[in-house]
Amino acid sequence: MSEIAIPKNLIDILASLETGQLAMNTVLGLILDTMHNQNNLLSELAGQARDEPGPSPIMQVLEDLTSAVDGMDENLGMLGRMLVDLPEKIGAVIDGTT
Repeated sequence: MSEIAIPKNLIDILASLETGQLAMNTVLGLILDTMHNQNNLLSELAGQARDEPGPSPIMQVLEDLTSAVDGMDENLGMLGRMLVDLPEKIGAVIDGTT
């Protein structure tokens, strides 16, 4: 079996990938925090709209918007979980262990 040529700067490449992943995770965390805050504000608005006398014409729109934000929040969380092991997976491919 022939040997796989490993780049001399492999450690630097993997460190760069890890740094990039940490930056992506940080950004995803900030996005999730923002979305949580938006969701809380939308919930508060929806509560206030419910308290108005008579039916509120904006109630359904606020509920739909809140559901959309919740869905985006879940999708970003899933994306973050998928990125957690990215450097190890790339390293395994480079090492030829997968």
